[in-house]
Amino acid sequence: MLRVPKRMLVDEFIYKEYEGIGRDKKPVHSEAITVKYTRIDRQTVFSRDTNDSKIVARAVIFCYADHTTPFKPYKERSLVEFDGKEYTVTNVIPIKHWALDKIWAYELEVI
Repeated sequence: MLRVPKRMLVDEFIYKEYEGIGRDKKPVHSEAITVKYTRIDRQTVFSRDTNDSKIVARAVIFCYADHTTPFKPYKERSLVEFDGKEYTVTNVIPIKHWALDKIWAYELEVI
């Protein structure tokens, strides 16, 4: 598997993990932690069909097992903050190592 050089992972974000719905019917999130050594692609991702186009993500965050701290299984509906704005994780894509049975990276789509 290709190794991503640590010097290319210049971004960090604040992560508040989704913990469920509280008694007041509002989402509950954990205490904020800072996740370092990531790459954030700040561009809008669209999904198009014959009739319509819709926004799928405002950014994609790449987290790698070799360098990202903490590297953990991230959850959908969690909150992330970077560039002074808060986003919601809409999709978590685990990427497995081709030869080993372990997660090599995560892609987080946020909106």
